[in-house]
Amino acid sequence: MLALICASLVSSTPTVGASVEAPPSRQLSFVGALVGAWGLSPGDPFTLNVGARFRQGRLSFGLEAQPLMPGAAQVNIDELAALRVPMEAIFIPPGTVVASVRGVGVVGQLPLCLEWGSVSTCAVVAAGVLSLDSRLLPLVSAGGRIAGEFPKDSPVRFRATAQLLGGIVRPAAGTFWQTSSVQLGLTAGVVADVL
Repeated sequence: MLALICASLVSSTPTVGASVEAPPSRQLSFVGALVGAWGLSPGDPFTLNVGARFRQGRLSFGLEAQPLMPGAAQVNIDELAALRVPMEAIFIPPGTVVASVRGVGVVGQLPLCLEWGSVSTCAVVAAGVLSLDSRLLPLVSAGGRIAGEFPKDSPVRFRATAQLLGGIVRPAAGTFWQTSSVQLGLTAGVVADVL
């Protein structure tokens, strides 16, 4: 009887050489986020970011679009004096608004990332166009990003990022306003895996 029980236990145990299939890896994701962006256009800070990301192993790259919402930056007499803009010899009280720069645009971003579990570090190139007072001007920046996604293995995850870019091609409205040389972006959004 004991021999029969031992024989049935041995036959029911899986063999060591049997392969267990791993679940398919998800490689394509869609991203949507609310962005606080400073230094890109007049009227910062809030906009949206949508995009797609392809991941292969520890590397991923994406394509994202971010509209730059319509906004305005006001210029007062003190700022003009600091810029040494020639003015007529008339008295204007300090702090008086003398000009306004209006802007709207769109930026595309290409992040190339190294994935470290639920955290990633990325190199980012951003390029787009900014309309300043109805003049279309190119915008190009590059820099880095750090992102975190939680919970790690879920097909839908919360995502937060911090991004710092340096302006390479910086649109300007005369001497009154220019895209900042340092641009900051903070996002909070959702990542959804589709494949």
